[in-house]
Amino acid sequence: MTVAIEGPSCTVMFIGYKRKTLTLRPQITTKGKFIKWQHVVQIMSAPLLRLTGVGEGIEICIETALRGADSPKKVAESILQLFPEFPVPENCDEPTLGKGSNFNWKATQIDLTHFLKMLHQQRILDTSLDAMSRKMNGDTTVFDLSRQAALAGKVSFPLPDEIPLGGVFTVRLTSDGLRDWLEAATWHSGRDTVPRKIGDDNTMNADGEAATWI
Repeated sequence: MTVAIEGPSCTVMFIGYKRKTLTLRPQITTKGKFIKWQHVVQIMSAPLLRLTGVGEGIEICIETALRGADSPKKVAESILQLFPEFPVPENCDEPTLGKGSNFNWKATQIDLTHFLKMLHQQRILDTSLDAMSRKMNGDTTVFDLSRQAALAGKVSFPLPDEIPLGGVFTVRLTSDGLRDWLEAATWHSGRDTVPRKIGDDNTMNADGEAATWI
């Protein structure tokens, strides 16, 4: 895997590895953008590159709608399990008989470090790559996350057209280097043997079933 981050030098961190500062020499540079560099550093054995989305040229938007019997307290607990830095709105009353919830929560440029770490810990990196890129259109992708699963400390991507019990968080990512960023954010050492790319022959089918290939 070839990995680099913009600048004359950068600090790269890996889970289980010591911090290491690398001096890089870019070929092309765009301020504030995540760029897939060439001729930089080969890091094949490291299990996790620490990406955050913030400061990497990724526009991040996370939102969710609370309706009816949705409990703001439970939804807040759920979203903070995935995105600890999400600014939970205050003064959202719990629903009562005759007065249900009617709130829209939205925040931008939320650090994705914890969310990406959970993908690695749950070992769902290839599934995540497929799910997060399924609705990619140009430089933008949108994907949903189950609120009920998040409440239990798990990341779960609902199947297409599925409306899971408990509702969803909707995440929108935009960047002209988004494909490379998604592949880097979900990279694991198994891709040394079986490389993965967005939209390749190993991508799961639209119904969520694994692709079968010979």
